[in-house]
Amino acid sequence: MYKKENLVVLMYASNTCYTNVVLPDNPSVKEAKTIIDADAGTFTAPDPHAYGSVGTYQIGGNPRRCPLGSRWGTIGVYDRTNLGHLNNMVHAANSATEDQGCIED
Repeated sequence: MYKKENLVVLMYASNTCYTNVVLPDNPSVKEAKTIIDADAGTFTAPDPHAYGSVGTYQIGGNPRRCPLGSRWGTIGVYDRTNLGHLNNMVHAANSATEDQGCIED
């Protein structure tokens, strides 16, 4: 369904005021226990709401949400050639960093 070379992964940064966009082969994706199935159009990642379980999410769809105070891992996977996916990624990044008490320079 998706070409792996067109995919990017939105992840929480170590500083919760930021997010990172990385390629699927970045070591941080493996460390976050994220598995991308480009053929099925999904990715799996640990479920932040249920310790020890895994959630399955649509590529380009609604992001994986972490509770405030425990934000880590993959937020979403997006096709960088799809304008709708990029729009969703921007909104997910904004949502992931809002209400963090960040100071603007």
